[in-house]
Amino acid sequence: MTDAITVREARLDENGYIMEMTRLMVCEMARYGGPQAAADETAWNEHAVRISAELKADDVKYLIAEAADSSRIGLGGARINTLEGVFAPKKIIHIGIVYVLPSFRRTGVASKLISRMLDWGRHAGGDYFDLNVVAGNPARSLYQKFGFSDAAINMTRPIAAS
Repeated sequence: MTDAITVREARLDENGYIMEMTRLMVCEMARYGGPQAAADETAWNEHAVRISAELKADDVKYLIAEAADSSRIGLGGARINTLEGVFAPKKIIHIGIVYVLPSFRRTGVASKLISRMLDWGRHAGGDYFDLNVVAGNPARSLYQKFGFSDAAINMTRPIAAS
């Protein structure tokens, strides 16, 4: 099935699709123990403005996965961040979104998106890649297949637990 899947760069007019997929991903993250999605549409509108700017930038890459019938079935997004200040300078390629519609999961779509983002990051001269994943997300095993490993632990505690 992966032969029928194509991955291409997002077009400037695909902000709406990127927002739709981002919203689906954020809502799903909450089911795996991540933070709840913003209920305020103002936050989503501000994010849409940010994505519009990112689609024109050289340091951000959005990729769209399409099925054989050209329907959009997945989204990948990465950005170049630079570690600096008191740290030795490093160019970090941060994968911020990998989302595949549920009916197309476990078919190689996410792997194609990740592979293309890794290629882009290498071509951009990145020193290393990073991403964030909620501990309960089954996609962790996919990221591990690509060589990602746990590098930091984000510890949380509700304030109400005092």
